[in-house]
Amino acid sequence: HAKAESLLPTLLELLVKSHSIASDASEASRISADIMRLIRQYPSDAALANTLMVCQTYGFVDGFFYAAEKLHRHQLLMHWCFEHKDARRLLEVCKRCGPDQSLWVQALSFLASPESGGGHLEEIQEVLRHIEDSDLMPLLLVIETLRHSEEVTIGDVRPYLQAQYKRLVDALATSRGKSSQDRHEIVRMQQEIVQLRTEAKEFQTT
Repeated sequence: HAKAESLLPTLLELLVKSHSIASDASEASRISADIMRLIRQYPSDAALANTLMVCQTYGFVDGFFYAAEKLHRHQLLMHWCFEHKDARRLLEVCKRCGPDQSLWVQALSFLASPESGGGHLEEIQEVLRHIEDSDLMPLLLVIETLRHSEEVTIGDVRPYLQAQYKRLVDALATSRGKSSQDRHEIVRMQQEIVQLRTEAKEFQTT
């Protein structure tokens, strides 16, 4: 098996090259299936590293994503999505690489930026739902991030803002019912509510 694995880079390179010059979609699909079948036969880190290098060099995306995910190279996948402005694959990476919740924060920052190319409102709303469910970002930081978008309006993300505002108000009410040691926290929440109202107004006019 070790000898066969040593031949993997050469065989894989031949197949990937064949895929890149396939004469039609049917042939490309058949070769793609052969490539993925070969890749899955060699799950060692060394084999996956070779797979990653070959697939990245020749632009075989499915193999590149498979190897990078298995090697936990999440940032490599994120950068590929950023470079190719691929919002669909970006969300797939966030979902599949579950334990690393910071990927969702990076995704929102990219999708809201001019570098994303725009047109990603649906993806932004999906990211916001996850951020809300997992409580990943402070509300004011979300608003500041969304202000970089030239498309998103406050109406587009109103459900998220309303839910977060309610959570903040509820938390403030709960803290008011506790001991005096929570006074500092109460003041902080009140300041956040005032700032939220100001930021939301500014966000609405951009």
